[in-house]
Amino acid sequence: STVNNIISAVMNERFSEISQQADAPFVGAYSYYGGLLKSKDAFINIVVPKEGQELEGFNALTLEMEKLKRFGFTNAEVERAKTNLLKNMEKAYNERDNQNSQQLAREYIRNYLDNEPIPGIEAEYDMVQMILPQITVDAINQVAKAYVTDENVIIDVTAPEKEEVKIPTEGQLLAAFSDAKKADLVAKVEEDFSRPLIEQAPKAGKVKKITKNPAVETTELLLDNGIKLVFKPTTFKKDEISLRAFSEGGLSKVKNIADLPSASMATAIVQSNGIGDFNATDLNKVLTGKNASVSPYINTYGEGMNGTSSVKDLETMLQLVYLYFTAPRKDDNSYGALINMFKTSLANAEKNPNKAFGDSIRMTTSGHDPRIIIQDMKMIDRINQDKGIEIYKQRFANPADFTFIFVGNIDPNDPETQRLLTTYL
Repeated sequence: STVNNIISAVMNERFSEISQQADAPFVGAYSYYGGLLKSKDAFINIVVPKEGQELEGFNALTLEMEKLKRFGFTNAEVERAKTNLLKNMEKAYNERDNQNSQQLAREYIRNYLDNEPIPGIEAEYDMVQMILPQITVDAINQVAKAYVTDENVIIDVTAPEKEEVKIPTEGQLLAAFSDAKKADLVAKVEEDFSRPLIEQAPKAGKVKKITKNPAVETTELLLDNGIKLVFKPTTFKKDEISLRAFSEGGLSKVKNIADLPSASMATAIVQSNGIGDFNATDLNKVLTGKNASVSPYINTYGEGMNGTSSVKDLETMLQLVYLYFTAPRKDDNSYGALINMFKTSLANAEKNPNKAFGDSIRMTTSGHDPRIIIQDMKMIDRINQDKGIEIYKQRFANPADFTFIFVGNIDPNDPETQRLLTTYL
């Protein structure tokens, strides 16, 4: 099971990296080893091609399978997967006394239906710590290569009935499957993503004022740049810190209606392009082994960020906040991939009665307000990358507008915590 998890993680990382390219023939792909039927397991690889590039998407999938069979994975890929697996297991272990009852119930169901063992998180964590160091890249490759076979293969195609979709014939699919074995392919090179998110920390500010609110048991810090911080410590989740930052404004500050499509997609553009020195793919690799994430947003009347981290990775979460404020980047390649993904997802939207109904309700209840943005192909054509990034920078230009709320296992009076807050915020 652990080996299969590692194989799936590496394949999905490769697929994600390809889909981030503007000229990729597919918008997404997914790989896992699991049940095809109750009595049959399978190595399952799914690709979602761009509309009109159905055969090209399948070709890309067969080539990735052939690369796996010929070359296997690199040591860096396997080590990243192992590190993330251990980190996720560590988080589950740290939260073992506050497990969700639904999660426990599903484990019992899988035990009954799928024979999944349930020794408990303590035993699983100990076992993973013990066996992961023994699982080498050669051992992973030996199993992974054996999963790519020339026989006992099922090729399944599901597609909408429309002229734009070019459903490959059986002959074309079999030819692509066969041609991959003769293709001229190059093995993936080893990578090193051990460098830090931020090479040199910014000059720290100061805590200007500390106040207590006994009514709701919070502590408030005012930084010398105007940012207000509110803390609600709790150990309900022993290894989790949740962040919410917000400021008033949002899309309501965009005066030109023609800019609203770009503004509504501004945070998606920034997240797709990456931050600082890293595109989105490299950012995920740099965050290997870190339980920290941050997502900026811009809605109708406000903007802000939502984030979460383990106690150990608080600094990483704050570094991500700092970079999302100060270092959004332009990336034509990533932007092209993002637009292609939206075009594919909206290609059949007009045939979905639920979307048509929902859009009609929005327009009717708003009195056909011209500021209401309906996501369709026309809207995608009006998006401009430069304008989206410009509006994003405007909305996050003044940190003094923002209030940050931290809830979780965090002590606002701890000197080290205050050092991190004043450095990155």
